[in-house]
Amino acid sequence: MNRKQRRAAAKRNAAPGSVVAGSAGKAARHQKQGREVLLTLGQQLHGEGRLEAADRYYVQALRQDPNDADALRLRGALAHQIGNHEAAVELLRRAASRLPKSAEVRVHLAAALEALGRMTPAEAAYREAARLAPSDPSVRMQLGAFLRLAGKFEEAETVLRAARAGGPDLASAAYHLAALLIQTSRPKEALVEAEAAHALDPDDLDILIVLGVARQHTHDFDRAEAAFREVDRLKPGNLGAAINLASLLIAQGRLEEAEGTARAARAADPESVPALINLGVVLSAAERFEEGEAVYRKALDSAPDHADGWGNYANLLRMAGRHEEALEAYDKALALDPKSPRHRFQKGMGLLALGRLAEGWALYEDGFACGERGDAPTHPAPRW
Repeated sequence: MNRKQRRAAAKRNAAPGSVVAGSAGKAARHQKQGREVLLTLGQQLHGEGRLEAADRYYVQALRQDPNDADALRLRGALAHQIGNHEAAVELLRRAASRLPKSAEVRVHLAAALEALGRMTPAEAAYREAARLAPSDPSVRMQLGAFLRLAGKFEEAETVLRAARAGGPDLASAAYHLAALLIQTSRPKEALVEAEAAHALDPDDLDILIVLGVARQHTHDFDRAEAAFREVDRLKPGNLGAAINLASLLIAQGRLEEAEGTARAARAADPESVPALINLGVVLSAAERFEEGEAVYRKALDSAPDHADGWGNYANLLRMAGRHEEALEAYDKALALDPKSPRHRFQKGMGLLALGRLAEGWALYEDGFACGERGDAPTHPAPRW
């Protein structure tokens, strides 16, 4: 029997379903290849910023296989990017169940949960990502940045320094470490990290702002102002630059310029609550308390859960001599942000003004200890 005859015999004697099974396998392979093409095209469009077009390709891939892990991962990341965080969480959780060793999926999931204010599961997802990729400095950076924003400064610093050591060219790790060092009143160290971040990524506006803040806190006021104005030149109306520039101008007594900066930021984004609050800060500094109060009231009507809004409004009331009302506003700020050293420090100032000396001194010292005013007072507590 020659080769051709043997093949014919094998076909005749094959199990009844084998030909069908072979055809089905071939079809499945073709379908998988088709999904891979769709995902490749989607990723290309995604990278170009053509998000709607990219999403259509991801949807087509999921229609072919609703459980395709890569399609779930990519569409989940895109959903988070466009602000559809609930959909992102659902897609990324499904992707995570199919990609148990993917740190990337967990970072995207954590970011979507964080955007929804679900901090406990967000932190768990960031920690899981760091466990899965312990040597990846970008994953460490993400965890460290989250911990910084959560007020867990000591652990955040440890994580961010590890990210810096593992990724010395990672500008974002240097940026977050600089921001943390500013928050914990170590401006000289912060300046070193901010300058390193700026050298690594000179076009990043957030880095330029934190560099300006570090310069301001080290009393390099001219170069701080230059950094903030450079951000405004590159992106007119940038709120972060406007808020910090206004603060710098207030500290220098340049109140008219500070007001112009604050009003320009407000005009650039009339619905922005932080822009309104920034204008209120300037008006308070100018002792235009009635105007400032109206601005704060408008901001807090729009955002009643804005802790800094209540804290700054309380400052205005204290400066205007309305100390009991100020304490009520400080209490609202602290109810919203109990860990804030700034609000505790400022409430302490309000209590001292009312003659409630022991209570006020305790909060005043607490503000120093938590980094609100740098070095702790060197003199002992007064004897009341």
